[in-house]
Amino acid sequence: NNSRRKRYILVVRMNIMNFLTQRKTIICLGLILLQYAMPFTTITTMRSMRPTSMAKTTALTDWEDLSPDDDAAPLRKMVLQPVEDSSAKKPTDGSIVTIQYSGSLWMSDDDEESVGRGCSIASWTTQAVLDCWLSQQQGLYDVLSGPFMEHSVTGSMLLDGNVFTEDFCATTLGLKNKIQCKKTVMAVRRLQSTVDEYAQGHVFDAKEKYEFVVGSSKTIQAMELLVRSMREGESARVIARCDYGYGADGCRTNKGDVLVPPFCGLAFDVKLISVDHSSS
Repeated sequence: NNSRRKRYILVVRMNIMNFLTQRKTIICLGLILLQYAMPFTTITTMRSMRPTSMAKTTALTDWEDLSPDDDAAPLRKMVLQPVEDSSAKKPTDGSIVTIQYSGSLWMSDDDEESVGRGCSIASWTTQAVLDCWLSQQQGLYDVLSGPFMEHSVTGSMLLDGNVFTEDFCATTLGLKNKIQCKKTVMAVRRLQSTVDEYAQGHVFDAKEKYEFVVGSSKTIQAMELLVRSMREGESARVIARCDYGYGADGCRTNKGDVLVPPFCGLAFDVKLISVDHSSS
C-alpha cells in the first residue's frame, strides 16, 4: 500500500510539473508576442489620434491659387524646390525659358478636401460643367444652361449613368426635343467613357529640356501661368482643370493616338532651368 501511494504521489507531481511547464511556455510566448505587437499598436493608435483635418488643411495651405478671378481655383501651384535668392530671374513676356517637366492625367480626387478638388471631371461645380463641358456641346448650351443651374448639375452627376438618362433629360431638365435628349445622353456617355478608360496619374509626356517663348501662346495656359510665377532654378507642381489644359479636344500624337482625353484635368511637375531676357 505504501509503495502504491508513493507511486501515485510521484505521478501526480509529474503531471503537475508538466502542466506548470506548459503554462509557463504559453505565458512566455504570450509575453513575447505582446512585446512585438506593442510598437505596432502604439503606431496605429498614434496615427488614429492624428487630427486628419489639420493634416489636410496644412496640405491645402501649401498650394497657391494661380487663377484668383475664379472661386473654384481651377489652377493650383505648389513649390517643390524653392529659390531663396530673390534676385533670381523671373520670366516676362518675350523671355526664352528652358524647362524640365513631366505631365500626368488628373482624373479623380481622393476626397472632398483634395488639393485638386474642382480640377477633375467628377469634382466639377455646376458652373464648371457649364464653362468646361456644356459650352462645347453644339446647340445644347442655350437650351440646357438654365435647367443645369436650376437642378445643380455637377460633374459627379454627369458621370452617374443611373442619373443622366433620356428620361432625366426629358422629365427633370424639361427637354421636349427627343433628338436633343439623345444627343445630350450620348455626349454624357462619351464623358463617362473618358473617366473609365484612363487612369489617374498616367504620365502622358515628359521632357528633359523644352524651350519656349513666354507669351507666344506656344504652350497650354496652365504651363504658361505656372512658369510666369516661377524663378530660375525653382521646381513646382501645378494641377489644372481642363480649360487650362487641352480642353474639349484633348491631345493626340501625329498618328492620332490619344495622349490626353477630352475634358481631362492635368498635373505637371516643372523645373525652370533657365530664363533668357535677351529677346524680351
